[in-house]
Amino acid sequence: MTELTDLLGWRAAFVVLGALGLVWLVAWFWLYEVPEWSRRVSAAERAHIHRDPPAPEMERLPWPRWR
Repeated sequence: MTELTDLLGWRAAFVVLGALGLVWLVAWFWLYEVPEWSRRVSAAERAHIHRDPPAPEMERLPWPRWR
């Protein structure tokens, strides 16, 4: 990245990294599948995923009253 910054400036580096981030985002949305819907996840793998204990209930704390 430093070579790109030295060659074209920080704005070009910013644009290139932003464009790569958008390409990554599009690829992620295109390729990602929820395990419950995926054909590539076996029943044993789904069972392993769902075997995790549920998240504990968190105690709700009241908002502090500012005076």
